[in-house]
Amino acid sequence: MRLERVQELIRRVAEQCVKVPILLVGPMGVGKSWVVKEAARSLGIRCVDLRLAQHEPGDLIGLPRTEGGKTIWACPSWWPEPGSRGILFLDELNRAPQDVRQAVFQLVTEWRLHTHELPPGWVIVSAINPDSGDYQVESLDIAMLRRFCQIKVVANSVEWIRWARGYGITPGIVEFVKAHPDMLSRKEEFRIEAWPTPEGLRLVDVLLKAGVMERGTSQEIIAGLLGDVVGTALRRHLDRGEAKYVRAEAILADHASVASEIAAQSGDQMYSSLNDVAAECGGAVLPATAQANLAAFLLNLKEEWFVMAVELFQQDPELSEGLVKNAALRRRMASVKGQTRGRRQ
Repeated sequence: MRLERVQELIRRVAEQCVKVPILLVGPMGVGKSWVVKEAARSLGIRCVDLRLAQHEPGDLIGLPRTEGGKTIWACPSWWPEPGSRGILFLDELNRAPQDVRQAVFQLVTEWRLHTHELPPGWVIVSAINPDSGDYQVESLDIAMLRRFCQIKVVANSVEWIRWARGYGITPGIVEFVKAHPDMLSRKEEFRIEAWPTPEGLRLVDVLLKAGVMERGTSQEIIAGLLGDVVGTALRRHLDRGEAKYVRAEAILADHASVASEIAAQSGDQMYSSLNDVAAECGGAVLPATAQANLAAFLLNLKEEWFVMAVELFQQDPELSEGLVKNAALRRRMASVKGQTRGRRQ
């Protein structure tokens, strides 16, 4: 992502106080630290810059003292005052000692550090050089990385020229970059490693509801939480709008009225219907009418879909127990198991 768009993302996140930590991943000198401070300056809020490689755990959680017969931890001098707003910038995260990285764990999930709670008006941004072999950095494990929305930061000559003019860089240097844009920075190959998780989907939801993603960068931001494959698939799914399939509500209310529509569904639509029914019925006490409609729905499924439905429902012990109380469903389940055993032999 270009620096201008990175700055806009950070500015929007800070303006809305969105509780999604941002991790900027980029080569040396690209402007990661600068863009964080510029976002804070543009909003007129504080930016606390912690170079984590220079800190020990006590610098973060504060030192203990005794008060009233109890041990309490003094608030570090840099800790934000209640009611203030700002950006807590955790720079050089993957250069920090392991015990410091462990101390940061709680901060990027709960917005608190030991006994100190970050004020609601503060957001967290971190920055690292990529673990590509070119830098003396530690590898961050997936448990740490999945807590962040990772953003790949790259240099762009056109953007740099525009910035350099406004900043007052010597015109000769600007003209040099115009003539030799490939000499602005060294090309470095690296990629963002992100994986889909339930928490990652929740964080995407937080960003969507806050309205902080620009249309041109939303897929890249989502991929920074879920990975490229899932991020692309989710963005396309959201663009298509609400999927068309028979909903659990209609099935449980009156299966007969939607039976023909169910039979005409594509594989993807059928899969969505099964998951919707499993989610709707899981953990719920169904009235007798809904139980009858659920049984009718399952008994009318083709074998492959029936097997899939049973596998989904078995993830919920109470729901699975309810299915075997129906004699017809019990017989069909036994028949399917027998056929499966026969094919395996």
